[in-house]
Amino acid sequence: MSTDETPDRIAVPLPDLSDLERQKAEIEAIQAQMTQLRIRIDQRLDDQRPTIDLVPVRLDEPPAAAG
Repeated sequence: MSTDETPDRIAVPLPDLSDLERQKAEIEAIQAQMTQLRIRIDQRLDDQRPTIDLVPVRLDEPPAAAG
């Protein structure tokens, strides 16, 4: 019995570090893609927001009748 084995525990082989490094690289690539997508989404939202030029000058006037 190895030192990691006791009646209450089962010895678990150490993970393959090359596999962990590959997974880490995949996670980092996905995180970079998510960051780029967030930037694109934020830009699209900004493009759809009205500019200050579209805000009425006098807010106390009644709204114009829809015609």
